[in-house]
Amino acid sequence: MKGRTTSPVRPPACGTVRMLLVMVAVVALAGCGDQPSPAAEPTGPPVSLAGAKSEGSPPLFQPAWVPPARGSGNFEICLMSDAAENGISRVTIPDNVVMASAGQLVTSLRERGNNDPRVMGARDKEAQEAEAYAVITTQPVTLTTSEPCRITTVRAAVHDNLRWTHAEVPADLHFTFSPWPAMVRARVVTTDYWGKMTSGGASRGGIAGDAIAGEYFSGVVLKDAGSTVPLVDPAD
Repeated sequence: MKGRTTSPVRPPACGTVRMLLVMVAVVALAGCGDQPSPAAEPTGPPVSLAGAKSEGSPPLFQPAWVPPARGSGNFEICLMSDAAENGISRVTIPDNVVMASAGQLVTSLRERGNNDPRVMGARDKEAQEAEAYAVITTQPVTLTTSEPCRITTVRAAVHDNLRWTHAEVPADLHFTFSPWPAMVRARVVTTDYWGKMTSGGASRGGIAGDAIAGEYFSGVVLKDAGSTVPLVDPAD
């Protein structure tokens, strides 16, 4: 029996080898694209902002800037933020000061613009004038730049000619009251105005008169104000 011979195995052609190598390289590169990049190493300790100072205005209603109002009663009253630059850094608001409705609260209670028709709109301003409320302070309260807001007590005030017809003023944290310029004595709305010069050249009411005339404070009713005080005009 003759021995069985086998054909020698031929090595693959060089072109085939090159093609296989190219395919392997493509697959390897594609796999690398799917791998996430390593996270960047931190370059140093985190930066502390504890000592940073804000260049802008303080945020509204921020306890760090305005301490909580102290006191007891049904009315929160606040000194305006621009009072100090107008010479009023401390003022004692006396009793019998009338504060009339001044529209919806559109900014902080310590900022101006609450009764600005450009903010409220003509329709809102007309509605406000048609349904006006008023309150009257019952005790002195002191406001300062370091403690600009206090809680005090007010009563509802009514006066037909001034269209203050509500015997009870409901609590509303979004409805502001501003000082009325006329002085009230024994429930009579006089023709004397706070802050106006007297015959002797002094401002009527001193610093308090200036604060009332310039509307350097405002307030909101925290609890319903009743115990109505009827106001009248001077006798003819």
